[in-house]
Amino acid sequence: MNLDLALRTEIPTKPTNESSIEEKTHYEHWEHSNRICLMITRHTIDKSIRQSIHQTNNAKDFLDAVGKKFTKFDKAEKGTFMKFLATTTYDGISGVRKHIMKLTHFFNKQREMKVELTDSFLVWQVLESLPSQFDTLKTTYNA
Repeated sequence: MNLDLALRTEIPTKPTNESSIEEKTHYEHWEHSNRICLMITRHTIDKSIRQSIHQTNNAKDFLDAVGKKFTKFDKAEKGTFMKFLATTTYDGISGVRKHIMKLTHFFNKQREMKVELTDSFLVWQVLESLPSQFDTLKTTYNA
């Protein structure tokens, strides 16, 4: 039995008295798959999320509604990573390499979320986040 049939295929037309046995069987399989998918997704998703989604009888529509409901969190996440990238400074305790890797991680997270940042911005941000004891390095790079 294809439990994911309702997620992979479109809703078949409801069979009539003139429909073939094959069409009726396909519709029954799809309907069973849809019920099972809805039951599984509704009972595995957190209650607070489940209550915020409008009720639907189609598993594919339900998952689309969940996806649309939570795309707005990307904006908050983008802002958070941009803030980390802009405000993180070298603490003097951990190594410089570790500090650069942390900033690179924030930079790559921004890129994954389709934020247009150039590599030169990352280099500039890394240099700006270093304390005054690294002024020689900053001057050499800028020259």
